[in-house]
Amino acid sequence: MPAKPQDRADDDLDPAELQSAVIHRDLKPSNVLVSIQNDRAMPKIIDFGVAKATLCLTGQKRYAEAEAALLEAHEILTAALGTDHAQTLKVLPDLVGLYEAWDQPDKAAEWRSRLPAVPTAKGVPS
Repeated sequence: MPAKPQDRADDDLDPAELQSAVIHRDLKPSNVLVSIQNDRAMPKIIDFGVAKATLCLTGQKRYAEAEAALLEAHEILTAALGTDHAQTLKVLPDLVGLYEAWDQPDKAAEWRSRLPAVPTAKGVPS
């Protein structure tokens, strides 16, 4: 019988998760994704304010760390919600900004091309 989300007790948590000291300030059902792996429910907490954290890292010129966090967030959200979901799309401008700050115009352009077109006042995409 498959495990229920509440069956995943603290003994299932990775010690790194327990030591990370990250506090999620907006935990709600829409920020918890659950997948079944090997007949076990595997919750994944999303929306940790990754943009705020990576903005801080970018400001400290810790670009590689910011890139890793944003790419992981994008991968998780894409797998769970799809490429067109609002949560997934929120990561794209952050990746563009990171690569612009990091002076990587080719990567910035690659991620900018994935941004949805923004309609203008006349309804024509810009």
